[in-house]
Amino acid sequence: MKLMKHALAALLALAMLFGLAACGQTNVEETPVPEYVYKAVYSDVKNDYESIRGGVYSTLTTSRGFYFLNGEVVGQRELAEGETLEYEGQLDIYENRLYFLGVDGVVRQLEDFRPMEFKPEEGHNGGSYTQYLAQAPDGFFTLEYVYENWSDAGDDVEMYSDEWNLSYQYSERYFIRHLDKNGKELSCVELDTEALKQGSDYFYLNGMAAAGDSKVLMCGSDGLYMFDAQTGRLAGKIGGVDSADNLLSLHDGRVAVCYWGDNGQTLAVVDAEKGTLGEKYTIQGELYRAVAGGGDYDFYYTNGVNFFGYRLADGTAEKLFNWINCDVDNDSLNSFTVTDDGKIIAVSSEWDKNYENAKNSLITMEKVPADSLPKKETVTLAVQYLDWYARKQIINFNRTHDDVRIELLDYSEYNTEDDYEAGLTKLRTEMLAGNCPDIIDLSGLPAKQFAAKGLLADLYPLLDADPELSRDDIFPNVLKAMESNGKLYATCSNFYIITTVGASSVVGTEPGWTYAELQEALAQMPEGCTVFSYSDTRYDVLQLCLMMEMDRFVNWNTGEVNFDSQAFIDLLNFAKSFPAEFDWESYEWSSDDRDEIRIREGKQLLITSYLSGFDDIPYYESIYGGLDGFTYIGYPTSSGVGSLLNPNVGYAISEKCQNKQAAWEFVRVFLTEEYQDENVYNIPSNVHSYETKKIDAMTPEYIRDENGNIMLDPETGEKQMEWKGGYWGGEDDEYVPIYFLTQEEIDKVESVIRSTDRVYGLDQAINDIVREQVEAFFAGQRSAEDVAKLIQSKAKIYVNEQR
Repeated sequence: MKLMKHALAALLALAMLFGLAACGQTNVEETPVPEYVYKAVYSDVKNDYESIRGGVYSTLTTSRGFYFLNGEVVGQRELAEGETLEYEGQLDIYENRLYFLGVDGVVRQLEDFRPMEFKPEEGHNGGSYTQYLAQAPDGFFTLEYVYENWSDAGDDVEMYSDEWNLSYQYSERYFIRHLDKNGKELSCVELDTEALKQGSDYFYLNGMAAAGDSKVLMCGSDGLYMFDAQTGRLAGKIGGVDSADNLLSLHDGRVAVCYWGDNGQTLAVVDAEKGTLGEKYTIQGELYRAVAGGGDYDFYYTNGVNFFGYRLADGTAEKLFNWINCDVDNDSLNSFTVTDDGKIIAVSSEWDKNYENAKNSLITMEKVPADSLPKKETVTLAVQYLDWYARKQIINFNRTHDDVRIELLDYSEYNTEDDYEAGLTKLRTEMLAGNCPDIIDLSGLPAKQFAAKGLLADLYPLLDADPELSRDDIFPNVLKAMESNGKLYATCSNFYIITTVGASSVVGTEPGWTYAELQEALAQMPEGCTVFSYSDTRYDVLQLCLMMEMDRFVNWNTGEVNFDSQAFIDLLNFAKSFPAEFDWESYEWSSDDRDEIRIREGKQLLITSYLSGFDDIPYYESIYGGLDGFTYIGYPTSSGVGSLLNPNVGYAISEKCQNKQAAWEFVRVFLTEEYQDENVYNIPSNVHSYETKKIDAMTPEYIRDENGNIMLDPETGEKQMEWKGGYWGGEDDEYVPIYFLTQEEIDKVESVIRSTDRVYGLDQAINDIVREQVEAFFAGQRSAEDVAKLIQSKAKIYVNEQR
């Protein structure tokens, strides 16, 4: 995390040097240049307060700026009994102060603000903090949360023992404070929340807004409430909202509540005087980060990547810009506001490499004529959901290239509450029609189908011409798995492997088996033994085994389809042997249902393994009695080993891309050792990064004191090692730590990693055809052979239509 924050700080600092970053809105197809676009202008926050060393996280956002709390050291506590002094500031006592960061970039302190005074009863632990801040006509209202915890057990009872825990008590209370404009407390009353709890101990408040001079609206755990700020009493509950997410001030001063309605995310204007809801609007997107403001819209919101303005008059949202296409990393944004004249201003925090101090900046998004910005060639990148690592690389690419830039096309914005794959469908339809982005994130897309249609470029020539990367840097089996017809159409930065584990004495010592061989092994087990976990159904098994052999059943390069083969018929018969469904709602799970217990008791033959590193090896050793006691046997197939490689961060480049070299410059980053060392947590595809992780797994690390000396076990005198991980499931179901692995353990994992060359890939259309036709076989209405012929016919038509 420290390294990532350091890299983020460097990127934003680079943006400060460049000064300006431009963003427009483009589609895959050629579109006219817009008349106006937005550009990002960075400016430093003028902070004269030494105590403010962290990020500015707004507690209240207004059109004039941002109110935020920050801790200030006000004294020193005593060293607790048995406590040792280990670092500077360990005994510091902090107290919150309230600050205002104006849109002019100047930080000012509200000198009269002090935290609410609270002292827990003697023998109790507790504390308080300001949960929400709302602007009132003459100042502010704050919602204060106060908690206490204690045990009624006697002083002679050991803390955290069973007896102590049984006597544990907890209380929570809420208060409304009324502050003047300088933060001075005018009044403080406790909220009467008993009527809201309705006999339940579980209750929370998660939003606040002023409703006039003396009323406060609150979002609660089961609705929307109004409290009297002078007495703390409940003034009423506003009907029509079961669970409110947050409250939002509109441009005209009205308050709206955001909640999930019958048609999805909904916004309703609140009539505080009548205690009712007014107009309701269904919103596409999430309103957790929304603000009022000036300009042409009633409110503004961001869904993470895109920024929208919303007009209540016609119930429409307009996308104003994409943060990433403006070279702004939205992950660094803490808050944003819109001034009365419509200027959009965000607060960004850049942390140092030790994550101790933050450099805060204001980013002003200015609307400017498109022709006023430098012209750059555009390379489009289509994604479904943009992860943190890709976002970082896009911004870095754009800030380090003067002549070309990556333009993000986020198709998730087309998803709806009724169809979460609408964006994926749109992208797939456009690509099959020949309208391809330059770079494509292949998540959820049929890469081999696209490759067979000639839509994707062969990446081998680009890789072979790369001055720093070569085929030798990537696992050869990964390249083979990603290939189609001898060409490389997709990349893979990291992966995990889906396989199965079984006892070597039952399944054998060599990976790979057929359906018949699995049945022979199952016959050796006690009566009632299942193949997999108690909850696996025939549809689960059918889909996974189908993916194992999809290349055998469908060849997109030739159009050959083989669902009427004996291999597929065997698969159908195997899947039918599993339960039709599993009743998750009524099943009473117990610890005896865990895989390791069922394996030891002879109730289960195999464990499904999602192999993402080395940590699982000791777990399997504990189940099977040692390293030689188990085999990564894989799923049954008609031939070969039934293990799948599931790739992550896979990109393709369109054959029609006019600047393949620029596209490759972006894509190649995810294959480099530098990127994978820092950002990959599964198995790296780069062999050098993999070797680094392997060495780390075999190298013990030791606990050190504040002076850097290795600490010794007080009883044995041996060096104390750091845990590298662990697992639950020891002899007494305790947590078993992992300190390091042996070469033999690593070798066992590596044999699976280097031998897996089938890639996980689900063609949803093929899967739907199989699922629809197989019902008759599972119901006993048709034979496996007849159903296989029907699937063959329908799949062949589909494949030939799509080629």
